[in-house]
Amino acid sequence: MGVILPKAPAFWLIDALTQVSCLPPAGAPEQQAARLAGLACPSKPSELGSPASQCAAAGGACALLTDGFYTVSWASLAAGLLLGLLYLHHVPHLVRLPLSAWRAAPSSPPSANDLRGRAKEA
Repeated sequence: MGVILPKAPAFWLIDALTQVSCLPPAGAPEQQAARLAGLACPSKPSELGSPASQCAAAGGACALLTDGFYTVSWASLAAGLLLGLLYLHHVPHLVRLPLSAWRAAPSSPPSANDLRGRAKEA
């Protein structure tokens, strides 16, 4: 539709919809998997492999489950398609309008009576 989402809310929504999880290494006992389940991982994909995270320090690996960018992109696409379909039924009516309906009416300067009436209202 030619509209760009405001950056701050869009980035907040992307961050809110991004899901990461701390996964145990392959073949790890269930006890270690349960211990790693509650550890925090960074939400930025570029920082997932960082050794400074709690998960990596405990022997786990951070994994990106859902990237919020794609969720927001698909939701925006769906909203655009829905709005396009809603507006589509107005197009035949607009096409049938005569050219004169598309032109702005010439404006005339306000008369003295119009100006006096506006001054009394204020």
